[in-house]
Amino acid sequence: MSSPESRDLPEANGKIAPAYWDEPIGDWRPPRGAGGATYVHITNLPAIREFKNLSVHVGTSPVSIANGHKKKLVLRVVGDGPVYLGSDSNVSVDNGFPILPGETFILEGDFTLYAIATISQQLKILELN
Repeated sequence: MSSPESRDLPEANGKIAPAYWDEPIGDWRPPRGAGGATYVHITNLPAIREFKNLSVHVGTSPVSIANGHKKKLVLRVVGDGPVYLGSDSNVSVDNGFPILPGETFILEGDFTLYAIATISQQLKILELN
């Protein structure tokens, strides 16, 4: 698939964000560190009955993010350090999956999820049921 090297993506607030073509997914994405501009492409969503917009403070002790109910979560770190994810309360910065500041991470299914950080961080969560 051939595509231009870059283009601008409109943001919700009307500003323009630079973007690049992501060949594996066949869509436009913002470059890393795009100054807060984020484009999230969500497809094939089932009928959404409700959604919640949450903000969770993640510190140096594991905190529960999801408790095993079937759902779709969109996670984003808005602090200045990474948050580490794991499947139980034994998650640590050494064994957890890192989400870096400004990154968006999407999970779907029936799962339990915990988070931890090296310093206090804020994790924004969009929960779709």
